[in-house]
This record gives sequence, C-alpha cells and structure tokens, in this order.
Amino acid sequence: MDALWLGSSVCLLALWVLLAVDVLRGWRQLPILRSLPVGDGGEQPHVTIIVPARNEERAVAAGVATLVAQDYGPLDVIAVNDRSTDRTGAILDELATGSDRLRVLHIEALPEGWLGKNHAMWRAAAEAKGELLLFTDADVEMDPSAVSRAVTHLVAGKLDHLAVIPAVRSPTRALRWLMGSFALMFLILTRPWNAPNPKRRGSLGVGAFNLVRREAYAEAGTHEAIRLHPVDDLKLGEVLKLGGAAQQIALGRGMIEVEWYDSVGAFVRGLEKNSFALQGYSVLRTCASLGLLLLVYAWPWVGCFLVPGVGRWLLLGCVALALIVFLDTAPPAGTPRRYALAFPIATLVVGFAVLRSMLITLRNGGITWRDTHYPLKALRSAQRP
Repeated sequence: MDALWLGSSVCLLALWVLLAVDVLRGWRQLPILRSLPVGDGGEQPHVTIIVPARNEERAVAAGVATLVAQDYGPLDVIAVNDRSTDRTGAILDELATGSDRLRVLHIEALPEGWLGKNHAMWRAAAEAKGELLLFTDADVEMDPSAVSRAVTHLVAGKLDHLAVIPAVRSPTRALRWLMGSFALMFLILTRPWNAPNPKRRGSLGVGAFNLVRREAYAEAGTHEAIRLHPVDDLKLGEVLKLGGAAQQIALGRGMIEVEWYDSVGAFVRGLEKNSFALQGYSVLRTCASLGLLLLVYAWPWVGCFLVPGVGRWLLLGCVALALIVFLDTAPPAGTPRRYALAFPIATLVVGFAVLRSMLITLRNGGITWRDTHYPLKALRSAQRP
C-alpha cells in the first residue's frame, strides 16, 4: 500500500510540475489589451458589434451605452432583442432613437434546431455590414478605447480572430473566493496561449469579446456550424481555429468588465447548461473528467493529511505548486492573493456543478435555458461532426 501511495504521489507531483511550468510561462504570452496602442486615425476596417439580449432589462442599457460610445470611427451596433418578455426590447428601442450607431433587430420566434443566442447572433451577422464582427454580451461594459486597441492589434498582427478575457466583477465575498480559483482552472483547461499555434491544441472564444474577420467567420461555417452548442463562445473559437483562422487571446482587465454571476448559487445554476455539454453529453467522459478534477485539484490538499511518509511530502509539493501558480496568476485576473486557500473548496463547488449539470440534463431529457427546452437527443446529434 505504501508503494501505491508513493507511486501515485510521484505521478501527481510530476503532473503538477508540468502544469505549473506551462501556466507560468504561458499566461505571460497573452497580450494585455490596455497596453496595446489605439488606432492612429488612418484607414480602418468597419466594425459591426453584435449584442444578443434576452430578458436583460437590468443591465442592457449600461452595456449597450458603452458600445455606442466607442471612440473607434467606422462602427455600428446591432442589438438583438431575442424574444424578451421583459422591457429589454423597449429599452433598446429607446437607446436607438438617441444614437445613429445603434440598430435593433427584434426576433419573435426561434426556428427548430437552433439555440436562441446562436440564432440571434447568426441573424445579426447576416445583416451586418462590417468587415469585422465583434460578438459580445448584453451585460458587458467596455472602455471607450477597447475596440480601437483590439482592431489595431488584430490588423497589425494579421489576425482573423481576437478574443479578450474580461475582468469579472463579483458582488459577494464568497463568489470572489470561488471565481479566483475557477479562473485558474479555466486557464489550465483551455490553455489560451496555445491558440496562435496551429500545431498545438488550445483555442478559446470569449462571449464578452469575440472579434473576427467576416471572411474567417464565413469559412468556419458561421454560427450555423454550432447552432445547438450551448457553449457558443468556446465552440466559435474552436471552429475558427479548425478552419485555419489566425487566433490570439488577450487579457481585458481594465478595459472590459462583466458581472458574470451575482452569487455562488447563480454560478452553480449557470454551469447547468455548459458543463455536461463540454463533455459531449457523455456520462463516461463526464465522470472521468470529474474524477480527474478532484484528483488533481482537491486530493493533494486532503492527501497530505492522510498519506504517510514520503508520499505526504510529495503531495505537499503539489499543494505548493498550486499555490505558486495561483499567486502568480491572481493579479492579472484581479483576484486577491489571500484567496489562494479557497482552491480546494472551489474545486468541490465546481465538481458539484459538473455533477449537477449531468444529472439534471439526464433527468429532464435535455436542457432548459432562457425559458426554452432543448431535447438531449438533438443536443447530442449536434455534437457529432
């Protein structure tokens, strides 16, 4: 038994060494949007910002106001009122009367075989006149220079797709503790620094800021290629890279901000539609991923109290590496370093959210999101190439 504990601890420490080296080196390769130059006022490509909104009356006015206020010249905004039952549509219409940059597209019905948000963005993209399309969310707020900096970088770097990771505003202390650790797990999962390398796995799309050339978007199949994928932003980044698009990911702290969730409970419920989808709606893959999540992120913290001898010190080495990575990546994510000790607790919360997502989706025979039910059979079919 001692040999088993020792062998497994050696393997886990070796894995954490690889993870730590990859993350510590990788995240420094990501450009920081606020450090990028703004345009020089020369000839610039036209940008159409596309922002879908369904029942977003609480946040849509503030978010859209920051879009029409961008200091970038050739720009227009298409706000999509996607079957809202609150005042979202009326608010957007009021905003449009005061801005020649804003146009509102009202969608009254959802065709079969589409997820609502994906359909809304696809419809708007078909009517957009920009050479560049910027897909964002209704609750995202941007600095006036955000688009100018992003477009200048995209053009100078001859990129087809630039995604920007926003700063996440968390209104409660418990949520801030959770989001700091979740951000690190997300970095390790997606490895966004590999996005520019066509030979490496790793791509990313970000719902808050996906800037893409119209030609690359069309070649990737538009949102029609991912019409029933609940994780639309990640999948858009994936199909763009598979289609040969030159892709890069940037950090948007100080430029782009969003309140993703307002409580830990909302976070868990929010992952309901995404977690099982990320595993292709496979029970086997989900259980394996859940086991790996707990083994890599939670077990070292518990095992160092239970495993005897050298194995304990090896697991303490895993904990030390996790803390080093957290402390190093926390500042650019806007996370206080003192939240590092929440890492194992956050792992359990994320694990619970993943398990809950699978069980609820199986029980309900699909997902219900924004008042629309999507059958599991159709969702699984959409996962197949």
